[in-house]
Amino acid sequence: MPPHSYTEDELVDAIFDVTDNGLSLSKSAQKHGIPKQTLSDRMKGKGSREEFEWILGQDSLGYAPSHSQIRAYVVSILSRNGEDLEQHPLGNTVNVDKGGIMAGFGLDRLVVGSSDLKQKALLKGAQTRAWTSFMGAVTADGRALKPGIIFKGKDLQKQWFVEQFRSIVDWYYITSPNGWTDHHIAIEWLKQVYLPQTKPADEGEGRLIILDSHESHTQDEWMAICFLNNVYCCYLPEHTSHGLQPLDNGPFNALKAAYRRELQKLAMLTDSAPVDKVNFIRAYSAARSAILTEKNIKSGWRVTGNWPISRTKALSHPEIQPDQIERPLTEEDLDAAPDSPRTPKSDRQIRDLGIGKSPLTRRLFVKVATSYENQQAEIAVKDTTISRLEEELARAKRERTRRAIPNPNKRFIELAEALGAPEQEEPPRRRRRAREVTVVEEDEDDEDEEIEPPQIMTRSGRMVERRQLS
Repeated sequence: MPPHSYTEDELVDAIFDVTDNGLSLSKSAQKHGIPKQTLSDRMKGKGSREEFEWILGQDSLGYAPSHSQIRAYVVSILSRNGEDLEQHPLGNTVNVDKGGIMAGFGLDRLVVGSSDLKQKALLKGAQTRAWTSFMGAVTADGRALKPGIIFKGKDLQKQWFVEQFRSIVDWYYITSPNGWTDHHIAIEWLKQVYLPQTKPADEGEGRLIILDSHESHTQDEWMAICFLNNVYCCYLPEHTSHGLQPLDNGPFNALKAAYRRELQKLAMLTDSAPVDKVNFIRAYSAARSAILTEKNIKSGWRVTGNWPISRTKALSHPEIQPDQIERPLTEEDLDAAPDSPRTPKSDRQIRDLGIGKSPLTRRLFVKVATSYENQQAEIAVKDTTISRLEEELARAKRERTRRAIPNPNKRFIELAEALGAPEQEEPPRRRRRAREVTVVEEDEDDEDEEIEPPQIMTRSGRMVERRQLS
């Protein structure tokens, strides 16, 4: 079969016919004379034929290339074709999110104090409940935009900004009645913070902003400004921002933790004075400088699969996965797990739990096993007594006579008939009446008289005749 002849430009046109013009994969491959499998592989992100040939050639020579060498080779190919990999507009792809923190709440930590249980250990701290919000934005190339700080109040006060804040003079500050963002603040941030800092070199280039579907981001004025400035808004589905936003997967959590650590240092210096706006800016600035580095920002983009683009990472994120119904563990599951925390069922198993432990722990397990063995012996004796009493009770119930009525057409009674026949008690037996014995005193004059024997009667009332023997 003759090899296929096509250029890289033809392959790109074939991909655009599939993605933009609605052609099927087979028709597009047939139209441009490209193998269908090759077109399919390129659309799935696989490399070009030239790259594969170079990698396999280097491997056959014993110089298998590394990732950095492959990247340098791709850059040289793009530069030869009039393209530059470094000029791709990663800086125009921005993720924006807002966060909030109580200005004076630090980390919970263990302390050392008196061992007296009656004496409570009191820990002083700058527990200010003033809520302060901030709007942050990071680009896909690892750059952090200047933040927007939202203080709770009516107007900004001049005493909040001291001389030492000149290094962060380009930050943006605003106030709101509750310390949260609103429609007006969102528009001001878009016009004064986002658009100036992300202005592309070529005015024809578009900008992509990834954000949640908060109502302040979906208002008409926001949409109009974005449309006029060639800004495309990618709204994340509800309840997925914690899994798909780069800022929520690393930078913001680490930033808040670093801020609380700065508060601990501040509390030691200011004798637990309340955290005012000056101390908040000082602590937040130090935390931001330590956390929002290029490495941490790119890590958030990579984990969420936003850049480099990875659908697998995005869909496999724990926050995106549906809730799974946990089924109860069976005996087979417990037996399959070698170190599963099963409840021991014998004294031997209890003793085995102490294997590999310290001598004191082994002695404790031996004591528990001995107590368990004694308890099982007592239970066995009681079970035997209960079984004996139940048997005696059953035998006592069996002594009462019950008559089974058999089938009159059968000579033998079946067990099923005997068990299913109604119980019929035997009629009580007639008791013999005690005879009355009369004692008669004999007189001397009657000694010669013949005494007649008493008459014996049958049950039917007939008299039994006595025959005299001759």
